[in-house]
This record gives sequence, structure tokens and C-alpha cells, in this order.
Amino acid sequence: MVVLKKDNKSIKQLLQKVEEVYQYPIVHTKDCVNLAYAISAKTNERISGSTIKRLYGFVKSTSAPSNFTLNLLAKYIDFDGFKSFSETLAPQPIVSAFKTITNNYIATIKHHSGLTTNSWIKNIEGINQLENFIQSNKSITAVIGEGGSGKSILLTQFAELYLQKKKKVLFLSSNYLNKTKGNQTLNEWLVVDKAEILIIDAIEETAYNFTDLRLFFIELVAFLASKPKNLKVIISIRPFSWIKLTEFILKTQSEKQWFNVNFNLQNTLQVSNIPLLTTKNLLQLLPSNFNESLLSFLRIPLFFQIYKQAENKAILNDWDLLAVFFKQKVWGTAYAFEKSLFFEAILKGTMYGVKGSVVNRKAIEELIVRYKKAHLELLTFNVLGEEKSVNKFGTFTSSYRFGHEIYFDFIILTHLIEQHNGYSQALVQYINVNYDGERKLSLLKLAVSYALKNLDAQIATFFELDLGEYEYQTVMFHLVNQIRTNKEFQQKILPLFIHQKSGRKYFIERWIDEENLNGFYGEILKEYLTVVSAPQDILFANSLLYYNAYLQNDESACKKYIKVILNTDIFSNYIHPFVLGRRCMSLMLEEYRLTKTYSKQLLIEITNFLEEHLKESAVDFPVHFSGFEHNILHAEFLTKKYIFTPQILKRFDTLKKELLHSKSHDLMLLEIFTLAYVNDKSVLSFNEEDINGLHPWLRKTIRDYILRLKQQ
Repeated sequence: MVVLKKDNKSIKQLLQKVEEVYQYPIVHTKDCVNLAYAISAKTNERISGSTIKRLYGFVKSTSAPSNFTLNLLAKYIDFDGFKSFSETLAPQPIVSAFKTITNNYIATIKHHSGLTTNSWIKNIEGINQLENFIQSNKSITAVIGEGGSGKSILLTQFAELYLQKKKKVLFLSSNYLNKTKGNQTLNEWLVVDKAEILIIDAIEETAYNFTDLRLFFIELVAFLASKPKNLKVIISIRPFSWIKLTEFILKTQSEKQWFNVNFNLQNTLQVSNIPLLTTKNLLQLLPSNFNESLLSFLRIPLFFQIYKQAENKAILNDWDLLAVFFKQKVWGTAYAFEKSLFFEAILKGTMYGVKGSVVNRKAIEELIVRYKKAHLELLTFNVLGEEKSVNKFGTFTSSYRFGHEIYFDFIILTHLIEQHNGYSQALVQYINVNYDGERKLSLLKLAVSYALKNLDAQIATFFELDLGEYEYQTVMFHLVNQIRTNKEFQQKILPLFIHQKSGRKYFIERWIDEENLNGFYGEILKEYLTVVSAPQDILFANSLLYYNAYLQNDESACKKYIKVILNTDIFSNYIHPFVLGRRCMSLMLEEYRLTKTYSKQLLIEITNFLEEHLKESAVDFPVHFSGFEHNILHAEFLTKKYIFTPQILKRFDTLKKELLHSKSHDLMLLEIFTLAYVNDKSVLSFNEEDINGLHPWLRKTIRDYILRLKQQ
């Protein structure tokens, strides 16, 4: 917001409140016109766009605003008049909530001029790609990627590398288009520089039309024609701009001059050639309590930077991250109101995503013509993407969609939340009934993230929805990833699930967090035991608590839990094979702890179960392959007393590993158990990167067992 020149704190505060109610920043003269329409529509009294421009400082004025104007603004924010507003609300200092594009642009230029990238990992694959270009016989290449995909970071890292090699690198950013070098042409600008490598970054940063970009390329082509052949040129460009400019480039330059670009693609979602970051790359920089539900988002450097800027405090989950992204890249920029009209048109054209995510260009043609600059900004930042295809008549047709499906899902959900007055069971039921496939899952995950963010107790009833098992599990893991890294969620949200039957099923019985058995998960197991009565549930929780007590060498706790396990009836009710295995595992560990051997009675009981070849029933969800046998292997590995291990391993050897179970965690454990039994300490077939790929609550067990294996 532009601050009013007249030093009147009440008026400044009024303007700030008007902007908050309007919900869009006033950063351009067009915003003033749109705000005037909104005020007139709500109050039924006319105010002109010119008046708003004077109030917000876009037009110079020496006169104070009239009482009529001030009263009208106060009515817009639901006060009786300006006097009422002044008396009710104490003046507060105004802090602009938004940076202008120019300010962001200047910050970017300063970053480039410093060539500092210590806060980001090296994009090795991208650097190798550019080095291959330098070694080739080509003269120019383009790094193509959406806004925030890491183009500038990659180019800065590459420039640093070649400066260290004593190469003459000239790194230019979009200050040419911003005229910070005066009125020089590109040719005049570079004529005195004897660069070997010319890097031109962010050429679209302040351009609102393709006339400027086309002029830039005209000068670039002329420059290349006059410079030595050994000059290498690297430009960065966004997908939409690349597609629009390819025809012109091919008319003025030979395609043979270009390295690693495709001039034939017309889909903005396909032309990007910047390598994305891998999970391994990201884990090097993320804190130990990192919320892994954000991992797919953070592969885009823009999202990573937003996350790091918040110092892992303000951003709790995917809902938070998307909200910040849209605030910075849409609502906090010029033409925010016009951009919202494009979103609404796509929402209506797709029935809020029920009928896909793509609309024909004709559906939003009127908006494209009327709001050209807003349209161009949305495309160049890849918030929206334009796709071109050839129809049966051989001509191009265009369609529009969001640059990422998750953007669309976020916009859909913001509307659904507004319609349902926040998170509720009615909201998630509406999603369940009206959507399907990946869109339904994405909306459900975002909805529960929104509920978590707001500590909404209604989230505890989520699993009462009639979903498929895959959908239940997906949302469970999504919630678990957030809960296990946030103490407030553990204290205020997780206990709510324990008092819901569906919640217990998915947050205790199907989620075993061995990493936190001695922490919050162990405590929640104890609370779980206060509300369950079925023998299977009692055995399940007590055997996990016993396992933790055994590992902690807590003798009194071991005695406490083993007593309950021994006194729980296993014959009158059906007990899941995995739970039976946990019971036998606990008894084996306790008997060995006390006597360094197993009792005859226990050996007979385990033998009988093994001969029965216990299998999960059709209604059971698979927890581990051969759940009973797997727990016996655990016990014998921990005690180093191998009685049943030989026959279990022999049986497993007759089966294909993929028939046992697909979980990497189980197959890693099986390899550890086998090596321990044959007393082989050779190198494991999996490495630390494989372990990092597991769910975090499984990693600790694997690492602890590897350490035990090495110590045997």
C-alpha cells in the first residue's frame, strides 16, 4: 500500500483496513479502479477510481479527503462513519504487507551481483549439463524452467565455478530491461567486455510484454553475429516465453547453434530442461525434525527458499507453504484482483475441478484481452500454463490450466472451505462424494493439513469417512508425517484420535512409530490402553511398550508389561498373526533376559504356531510379511540365540522375495537377520541413501540393528 502523504494516522489506518477487507494489495492504479467498484457495490454509493488513486498516493494531491469519502470508506469496513472508526480503533503504525515487484527485483539483482550461493546445495547435474555445453561446438543454450525452479541459483553456481577456473564470465541479470545501465543497447553495453562466457539471467523479470523480449532477442542475435565464434552464451527463460519466442528465434538463427533445447514442443509443462533436486540433495540441508510431507514441494527451489526464510516456524505443512507461495507470487503482486478472475473462470469452467483441470482458451478469451498484464504475469511465473495442440485441421488450439495440479487443488479448497465455513466433516464428505482419483486424495490431504494448522478438533472424525484402504493409508501417513514433528499437534490433536474408534485404528494399530516408543508415541500407547478392552489391542500396545523397555534396560517396566501379556487370553478371540508374533517375541526376550534360555513351554507354543503357517485374514491390513515369523527373527537376533531362525530362513528362501512383501524395511531386516545368523559381517546390499528413503519411524530400527550386527 502506498502511504498517504497527509500525516493523519487515523486516515492511514482506515486505508490499511480498507485494503485488508478488499483482500487484494493496492500496488497499481488498476487496483484503485477495482477497489472503487467494490466499495460502490457494497455501499450503494458511488466513489471514483480517481479518488482512490489520490487517497493511495498514485495521483498527487494537496487537498485532504472529504468527509463523504472518509465516511464511505468507513462504511465499507462496516463502521457507521469515520468518526466511529477513529474512536473505536486506536491508530497503529502502518507496515506494508507486500513488497512491490520492483523491490523484489532489486533484491534479486543484489543477490546476483554478490554471486553468493552458500545457502543452497550445488545442482551438480545442471552444472554438468552446462559444462557439456561449454565443451560442445554450439554457441548458445537456454536454461528453461518456471519461476522459482532454480535457474538463477544454477547459473550463479556455474558462474562461480568458472570464475575459479580463471575464465572471463560476464553475468547479466534483468537490469538491461530495467534501464539501470542507461539507454545503451546490448551491443553498446558489452562491446568493452571481452567475456568468454556470457550469462543472461531473468530477462522477463520486469517485462510485461513480448515486444521488449523480442527486441532483446533481436539485439542478442545482432550481438552474436558481431562477436568472436568462441563466445558461449547462456540465457535463462521461462517455458511460456520460450514457446512464444521459438518461431522468431528460428527465423533469425540456425537451430544448429543451440545446445540442449527443443524447438518443437508447444506444451509449457514439457519444455523445462533444468534438473530438479533429488531427495538425497534436500536431506543434506533440512533439519532433523523436518516434516517429510513437504518433501515433494521442496524439490522446487522457490518453495525451499520460502520454507527456509520462515526458519521452519511459520510453515507447518503443505497448506502453509502453498498459502505463502500464493501470497508472494499472486496476491502480493500487481493485478491481484484481475488474476483472481482467471482463477474463478477456470474453477467455473471445470466445475471446481470435477471435470478435469483444463479450459479452452475461448472460455477465458475476454479476460485475456481485457487483462493482458495480469495474464502475462500468471503465465511467465507458471501459475497458469498454456498448452497448444494441433487439431484435425492442422491448426493450433490453446487450452489453459494451472502450472501445477497442486496449485489448482489449493484454489479449489480455499473456495470449498469458504463455502463450508471452515473445516468440517461435511467438507471432507463433500470432497469424498464429488471428487475421485488423485484430485480427491490431494484435496483431502490439503483439508486435513488446513485443520491441523488451525488445531481443529473436528479432524479426529476424519477416518469415519467411507474411503478405500489406499485412501485411508495415504491420508494417515500424510497426517502422521506432520504430527510426529510437531509437539503441539502431539499434545492437542493426537489424543483426540485415541478416543475415536476409527482414529485408534489408524493412529495406533496401523502406525507403529518405533523411533518414538520412548517418547510421545509410547505415551500415546499408554493412553490407548485406557480406552481399549479387546485382547488383541491390549497385547499389541503392551508388547510394543515391553519392546521399548527391553531396549532401555528398564527392568521394572519389563516386569510390568510382561505380566499383562501373560495374563491376556489369546485363545478365546481372534488375534492377528503379527500381534501373536509380538507376544511371543516379548516372552522370548523376557525369558532370555532372566535365564539366558527359553522355556520348554514357550518353545512348544512357538513351534505349534509355526506349523500352523499363520496368515492374515482377508479383512486384515498387511503389517509385515509373515508377521508371526518376522517377530521370532527379531527376538532371536536380539538375544543371539538361534533356534527357530534356520527353519524360518529356509522357508523364506523357497519363496520369491517379492511374494513375501514389498516393504523395503522388511527386506532390509531379513538381510540383517540372515547375516547375523551365518555370522557374516560383509557389506550390506543397501546403503544409507536406501535407509533415508524409508519412513522416518522405521529408520531407527534399521540403523540400531546394523550397529548390533557390526558389534556381534
